[in-house]
Amino acid sequence: MSITVEIPDELAARLAEEAADRGTTVERLAVEWLEARAAGSHRLSFVALGSSGVKGPTGRRHRELLREAFGPRPAREA
Repeated sequence: MSITVEIPDELAARLAEEAADRGTTVERLAVEWLEARAAGSHRLSFVALGSSGVKGPTGRRHRELLREAFGPRPAREA
């Protein structure tokens, strides 16, 4: 199925930047975002590990801590 959607330039720029960061296409990333939203999944926009009050390398371990709490990230499709 093909759908054409008009989006604000700012959102298009964010989508293109995120796709480039992930090494995927804008189209594939848009599908991933829509699938995640339809499934009720929400990506964390930030994690306040720096202000947790816990001493230790929490900032350097943020990916590990997120995996422990939420499980592994889904594999990216090529």
